[in-house]
Amino acid sequence: MPVNKRHAYAKGNIYARPKPSLLARLAGKLLGYLEQARIGEVWGAFDGKCVMGRDCFLGPNAWCTNLGAREDITLGDRVYLRGLLRCGGRGGRIEIGDEVYVGDDTIISSESSVTIGSLTLISHGVQIFDTIGHPVDPDERVRDWRIVMGTESGPRPGASSAPIVIGPRVWIGFNSTIMRGVTIGEGAIVAAGSVVVNDVAPFTIVAGNPAKMVKAVPGKNGYDHE
Repeated sequence: MPVNKRHAYAKGNIYARPKPSLLARLAGKLLGYLEQARIGEVWGAFDGKCVMGRDCFLGPNAWCTNLGAREDITLGDRVYLRGLLRCGGRGGRIEIGDEVYVGDDTIISSESSVTIGSLTLISHGVQIFDTIGHPVDPDERVRDWRIVMGTESGPRPGASSAPIVIGPRVWIGFNSTIMRGVTIGEGAIVAAGSVVVNDVAPFTIVAGNPAKMVKAVPGKNGYDHE
């Protein structure tokens, strides 16, 4: 499974460079060793902690935190993953379809379930959380935090959560937030920086906080191109 510090689709040099000096070659070898170590570190974060399809790609900052069963996180074939997958201490499940792209600094965190359809593109810095993370009650919230920090023992108090379903061929713009209980229909587009708290109909474009429909996706589902 390759790890590439460049963009997911970058391959080789795009311009010729002069022959490096001896010092530069030595530095290059050192960087190569460090990169190989990073490859091992990233692989170790996924190995045995998820079910992975064929020909997947992990970026240098990809990570997997799974406190449940290996099957709780599944990746389809040819997934390009550069973000973080997390199933927390209260359960959760993440299922990613074939040929999905997940950008840098994106977090997909589940305590209920997150399902992402095939051929969906999730840009950089997207936050997908199917839970509010902590109890609303202040006393319970303090107890929950102390359990997380290890200063108290016992099971974590419950926090509100609901499944997220993102359909196939969806495009989610960078720095968007997808909240618990949301369904995003096939072919929809979420504009950059949006906060999605309600369902998104198939083949529609939404934007804003809270995200609202802007228009239909041109050329799809019977709508004419603009």
